[in-house]
Amino acid sequence: MHELRKDPLLSRWAAILENSLKPEEYGTFPAPREGLGLPAAGAQGHITVERGTDGIRVVKGLRLLDEKGELGRKGEGIYDKMNPIGVHEVVMEEQAGRSDSGGGQPEAGNFRAVLDIYLRRITALVKDARLRYVFIFRNMEGCAGGRPAPHGPQGSTERLHSEILATPVIPDFIKRELDGAKQYYQYKERCIFCDIMNEESRVESRVIARTEHFIAFCPYAPRLSFEFWIVPRRHSCAFEETSGPELDDLARLLPELLGRMGRALNHPPCYYIHTAPNRIPRKNLWHTLGDDYHWHIEVLPAGGLIGGGSAVDLGSGFALLATSPEDAARYIREA
Repeated sequence: MHELRKDPLLSRWAAILENSLKPEEYGTFPAPREGLGLPAAGAQGHITVERGTDGIRVVKGLRLLDEKGELGRKGEGIYDKMNPIGVHEVVMEEQAGRSDSGGGQPEAGNFRAVLDIYLRRITALVKDARLRYVFIFRNMEGCAGGRPAPHGPQGSTERLHSEILATPVIPDFIKRELDGAKQYYQYKERCIFCDIMNEESRVESRVIARTEHFIAFCPYAPRLSFEFWIVPRRHSCAFEETSGPELDDLARLLPELLGRMGRALNHPPCYYIHTAPNRIPRKNLWHTLGDDYHWHIEVLPAGGLIGGGSAVDLGSGFALLATSPEDAARYIREA
């Protein structure tokens, strides 16, 4: 059975596949998407969860996560683990219209439909008290680490898609962000994201674009070159609280900026929606969340995913491993 394991030093969780991939199944990076149960190009034969407009549809993804059952938290020596309860869905966009503005991005109308899907799926998934976080990211199928897939030429299997990952744990990177925002609020009684946004507006040198409802800027101390954030001007901790006019505005701004980065770096970027955790199971813990956190989108260059790392791991700190550490140790010993 697959399982979730906790690193006792860093308090981060990793999802471990039951039937490990063998070294020869990796070939060159990236590892086969099918190893984790991810849809291959076209997602034929996968169960459709929901259909949107413009040919967009949501299909079930990772066989690594199980939507049924109990968490079954337990110890194994000094270690903690639990059953791989969670939901993985893929928003397939291959039928959506493309803009000539560059980067292979959908036009604003198509992007509005994608944003609507995000909002509906988050709203549905947070009703499950077993799930503590819903993480959404978007990258290119057939690529990891910003590299073309080894089974075809550049662009032959690349398809725009988004992935929705709902887990019973808060990913490490998100948790550190939540904790940092809470500590800042306790000290200054202000939202750190609002303060950052105001400071970037004052300085202006890192601002990329402003609209009625959003501001886009490169952070002062980014993880990667060319990283930028899109932050709503109205303070709100949860993406699902975004209004219709704000979604309309974002649907125009986001594909434009993705297209610009795609043209600048000659490859479509990844983006990640950072939103509030599910507050249903632990209301007392998150009683200040509405004041101290601010949802936003982080955009990273796909070429920055070095070493074949997964987009999920870079954006969230939640590792998805196709080979267990026990099997990896054995393969290395026997090599």
